[in-house]
Amino acid sequence: MNFWKIIFFLLPAIYFFAFGRWGFSDTDPGFIPGLAWRIVNGQIPYHDFFYIRPPLTLYLHALIQILLPDTWESIGERMLFYVFMGSSVLLLLFSLKEVVEKYLNGLNIWRVASAAFIISVHNYPALPWHTIDAIFFAAIGCYFLSPFSGNKITVLRSFSGITFLFLAACCKQPFALLVPASVLFLGIHEERKTTMKAFAFFLALLASAFSL
Repeated sequence: MNFWKIIFFLLPAIYFFAFGRWGFSDTDPGFIPGLAWRIVNGQIPYHDFFYIRPPLTLYLHALIQILLPDTWESIGERMLFYVFMGSSVLLLLFSLKEVVEKYLNGLNIWRVASAAFIISVHNYPALPWHTIDAIFFAAIGCYFLSPFSGNKITVLRSFSGITFLFLAACCKQPFALLVPASVLFLGIHEERKTTMKAFAFFLALLASAFSL
């Protein structure tokens, strides 16, 4: 197996055991878990407490609190941070696989992924956060929709990609721009039939969002 591939997949565990288990954090590690805990206890965002962003992050981390034992919640969230960051880096690089291979010929993509992961986790504290969740979902969406990943964009892939971009928007508002942008992108790069189906799917998601 490629040496740098092994290193990349080991990095989240290395960072977790080196840094994730220790230390006081003076940022906001309790902000999202605190609001998620209110959901676990039956409260509803916007009705029982104020929250200025879309609610998916809160429900996601409420689910984590339900699944994990109480004594594992905080440390589990830190591990999830490293997993989300590593997955986001890898998916975005695979979304541009053909571009990397063409213009960075000879450069090991796993070495790039390892460097990108290290830079990413050094620029953000290990805590649950709406931006991290949004980037994770957006990276999945970009992978499904990218014409440079080496995979043909089928109707199923376009629907999957738009769905994950929609989930990213449900974590943080600015990511909502990616959904119509993806439909426009498909209109430029793909067949009309695929684009029309993707546009209809986008309208259905939009209607469901406004109906909530």
